[in-house]
Amino acid sequence: MQNLKLTIAKLGAVLLAIVTLSGCGSLSNTNLLSAKYSILIDVAEGKNLPLEKKYKHLFVAEEIAKTYAKLEFDQIDALSMRSMNDDVLKILFDANGTAIFYSNYGVYNEALENVLDEMLRRGLASKMQIAETYNLFLRTRDFNRATKFAAKHDQALEPLPKLVTETSGDMLDIGTSQSGQAPTEWVLSKSERVATLQPASLGQDWLMVVVSSPKCSPSNRAVQAIYRDRDLADRIKKNTKWIVGQSTGFEFEKLQKWNNRYPEAAFTIVHLDRDWPLDNLALTPTFYFLQNGKVIESFSGWPDDGSHKIKLITALNRIAPK
Repeated sequence: MQNLKLTIAKLGAVLLAIVTLSGCGSLSNTNLLSAKYSILIDVAEGKNLPLEKKYKHLFVAEEIAKTYAKLEFDQIDALSMRSMNDDVLKILFDANGTAIFYSNYGVYNEALENVLDEMLRRGLASKMQIAETYNLFLRTRDFNRATKFAAKHDQALEPLPKLVTETSGDMLDIGTSQSGQAPTEWVLSKSERVATLQPASLGQDWLMVVVSSPKCSPSNRAVQAIYRDRDLADRIKKNTKWIVGQSTGFEFEKLQKWNNRYPEAAFTIVHLDRDWPLDNLALTPTFYFLQNGKVIESFSGWPDDGSHKIKLITALNRIAPK
């Protein structure tokens, strides 16, 4: 945190120099905004954080929010974007995208969409940036915005499945403001394009939660090694949950395909990372071992040599001896 304060103090010196030399201290100055964006990236990537906090998602998200405000990104509205040059708009798009990507918070979504709209008006936005924006809306669970955004753009964007709860119908009104609640997850239908939101049960005597992704090679190695060993597979069958965090987005078709291929390791989709008692839901694969809902230990990765299978069995022997 001290390093962050020093970095922002240095930015103040840069700003003073720009004002002195050019007589223009506005945020639309390209060099100044680029300097601010560099600071935001450093904070988002945890470059100035101690190792024990670098991978704690909630802490990093809070640091991003503080830095975003201190650097005055939150002072830019759609009208002021009209007077900015093209290079500044591109930097602003990247800055808001970075804030969303590393925090999974939807508070930056409106700013991102405003920048993209202005870029589209000038013919600056690419199809990749449109797709990136859509995926960030899904990542933050801003389903209403994502659905309206997809309808506006003539581009192949994977539509959302039907979103329901166990007791009600369409749930597109679920926004990004819900937090501090019990953990919830989306359960995917095996054959239909339907995802059902339900409470996540974590209170068993013991539970292994695996944060994973179908695109992660170590995750693929892990699931194959674990379920080839039928004794191990039977041992964990009733006490294992495979999940994907917000960072995976909401890739329904890929996840449904995985679930049909590996039914014993079927994924559910975390609704909001911050409601789960896990430090990091982006690092895959990570194995969390819980007792009565509390994390006792964890480890990450699955090397080619399969050594982490021994690590997994050792952890199981501690938390749930035979």
